[in-house]
Amino acid sequence: MLDALEDEVPLQVMLFELLWKCRARVHIPDTLTYKYGKLESWYFNSKDSKSSPRKGPLPLVKRKRDSKIKSSDVTDRIIEAFCTGKQEQDIVALWVNAEPKENCKLLYLTRANFSFFLCNSPRHGHGVLQRWVAPFGGHNSHLRTDWSPHHLSLEQRTNWYSVGDQKHPVAQRLATFEGGVRNVSSASVINQHLRARVSERTLR
Repeated sequence: MLDALEDEVPLQVMLFELLWKCRARVHIPDTLTYKYGKLESWYFNSKDSKSSPRKGPLPLVKRKRDSKIKSSDVTDRIIEAFCTGKQEQDIVALWVNAEPKENCKLLYLTRANFSFFLCNSPRHGHGVLQRWVAPFGGHNSHLRTDWSPHHLSLEQRTNWYSVGDQKHPVAQRLATFEGGVRNVSSASVINQHLRARVSERTLR
């Protein structure tokens, strides 16, 4: 049985379309959006995107053509993009169920259960399926920003357990802001350079 986490902060599925339409330059893993249980869009960076600002501008957010989304082999293409080179126990994706006016349900998927989930679970409701990118340092860590026109706060939460620690369930070693688990450290971000970069993109 798959263990889901819950987050009280809602997810705006339209965010990814806005990033694409405004030609935003940002690193993004393969991201699939679902509406009414059907695959609607697939966002990504091209494979030749620059990985460092020193080598050039950040990559554009791109979207696959509708013909690719509606092709009969789209499921095989998703599995290939998410699972190539992965072992059965490796984490390959994050599913966020984003029903309107409800808390988000988050589900981390391994190679072993990804194919089954892909063929069965996303058929109901709205959500986002995103390719998993292993965190630097081996521990899952998220940064959350709360802002208004006159206020900005940054909080970082890091899970104590290693991502690859098989002694603990997947949900327990990956939870940060979700689930109310105890094995998470929290800290306010005081790095002025980081705060300045976030502020530049939000308070304007």
